[in-house]
Amino acid sequence: MLNWWKQIKRLKWLILLFAFFLLIAIVGYVLLRLNIVHQAIMDFQTPLFWGVVAITFMLFGILWVFSAPYTHRLLLLLGLSVTTLGLYTAMLAPLRSFVLVGMALIVVSGIPALRKYKWTFLIAFPLYYIIGCIFFGYFETGAFMIHALGFGLAILGLYLPNKKVNYALASGALVIPSFAFLLLSALYGFDLAGSEPAIRGELSSPFEEHLMYEQKIVPNFIDTNYELRIYLPMSLGFYQEIGVYSSEAYFPELTPTDFEWETIDEDSYRLHFYEYEGEMQYTLTIEL
Repeated sequence: MLNWWKQIKRLKWLILLFAFFLLIAIVGYVLLRLNIVHQAIMDFQTPLFWGVVAITFMLFGILWVFSAPYTHRLLLLLGLSVTTLGLYTAMLAPLRSFVLVGMALIVVSGIPALRKYKWTFLIAFPLYYIIGCIFFGYFETGAFMIHALGFGLAILGLYLPNKKVNYALASGALVIPSFAFLLLSALYGFDLAGSEPAIRGELSSPFEEHLMYEQKIVPNFIDTNYELRIYLPMSLGFYQEIGVYSSEAYFPELTPTDFEWETIDEDSYRLHFYEYEGEMQYTLTIEL
């Protein structure tokens, strides 16, 4: 415990910086969940959010590695199991039980009482691979290498219990998420660079609010999506998204006269848009 306090004092500015970015990431996540965006960052809210998350993760990684020699081996192995197995596959319901077994294998390999049974893990880890390949068929090359990294580091911890190995365990737990965030950042960056400026305008509505509509083209690798988003104005320059229409079918630039409202009830409306030859071509349902 004394070593922990020494580490905290030595890294206090790094901890404060991490806490600051963590707070921003939490606020950004809440706003994304509530579909709320500020006008100043409307064009790049999602890439900005992932950028903050990436910085937060990077700072956490530095703290995690620096504190590794003073962290219990079981805790390090738990982090390793989550990032090499659970982070990507535990969300897949049909594989959840199988993944949890693999995570448990990594964690229990750090129990001191089981170190005299090291040979059982040398059998259990390859057997886990074989069962996964035969019955689940999801061990493609990338996934296989990810899991090999986790199991390999767990075995390293079995045969080299020195605390310096904790650096390897902590660093290994961060490799895969780092690649994931880099990939996400690259994808969002390409989309942002390849997209055309959004078209915005004001739109009257039957509930006595002046809404804002946003029409933009979003590159989607080979295909292109055409999106229409409807925003409800809030205070201090914030807007809440209350409707979105996305399609691969092209629709031309819209003006306020290209919209027509239909009331369903006091909280639900249909917004028809793009009139062609006397008929509206698209419909968007909005619920307040």
